Amino acid sequence: MASNDFSEILPRVLIVSRRGVRKNKFVDFVVGYGAVPVIVPRVSGVHMLLNSFEPIHGVLLCEGEDIDPSLYEAEISSLLPEELKEIRRLHASDGAIDREKDSIELSLA
Repeated sequence: MASNDFSEILPRVLIVSRRGVRKNKFVDFVVGYGAVPVIVPRVSGVHMLLNSFEPIHGVLLCEGEDIDPSLYEAEISSLLPEELKEIRRLHASDGAIDREKDSIELSLA
């Protein structure tokens, strides 16, 4: 191992992120704890590459759309349909689900 090859001696933390968007605050956060941030792009086919990111010492789950409730067998809500519709109207981004991101993160977790 070369003396400047820190990737083998520092912990590696994966960050699942959108393609083309710099996530400096997440990178800075990981570096601040003495780890090497590795950005996992949210692109088609990335599932086949997840093993290539090893060794993995941690996964930073960030940028939160809601996790798809069907993935953990939760009921969506005990609210009436009209109440759910109003909540989704008022808080549209809070109810968004990104199944691709969920799938990648659950594969890593």
